[in-house]
Amino acid sequence: MEPQYVALFNSCQVGLIVAAETGIVWRTWVGEEDPVQVGSWQERALEGIYVPLSNDAPEGWPTLEERLQSVWAGSNVFELNEVLAEVSSSDVISLDAEGFAGAVPGWLPVRVEPQGEFSLLEGMSPSVGVLVWPFRYW
Repeated sequence: MEPQYVALFNSCQVGLIVAAETGIVWRTWVGEEDPVQVGSWQERALEGIYVPLSNDAPEGWPTLEERLQSVWAGSNVFELNEVLAEVSSSDVISLDAEGFAGAVPGWLPVRVEPQGEFSLLEGMSPSVGVLVWPFRYW
C-alpha cells in the first residue's frame, strides 16, 4: 500500500507523532528561528499515529508551545525533560538520546512509555516518536 501523507503545516498546537507502521505519514515544517536566513526551515515527516496535545495553560502561565520554544532557545536538556514530564499525567515522555542529534525547533525526538489509567496511548508498547509544535518566528 502506498503511504498517505497528511500535512500539519497549519496546526496550531503541540502534537505527538508516535512511530508506527500505519501507512499515514505526518509532515510538518520545522527549523531555526531566523526569519532573515532564507532556507532556515525544512520539512520533516514520520509515519505513525498523531496525538494532539493540550496547549491550554492557566491564565497568566505560558502554554506548552511557549514553554517548549523558551526552553529550546536555551537548549537545556534537563529543562526539556522537565517540560516533557508534564505533557501527560500518566505516560512517561522523555528525550530520545539517540535521535536528539536530529532535533530542531518544532521537532523533538522522544521516547514514549504508555502507562496508567489516563494514558494518551492506552494499550500501546513503549515506542519512539517526535513532539511537534507550530513552526513560527517569535
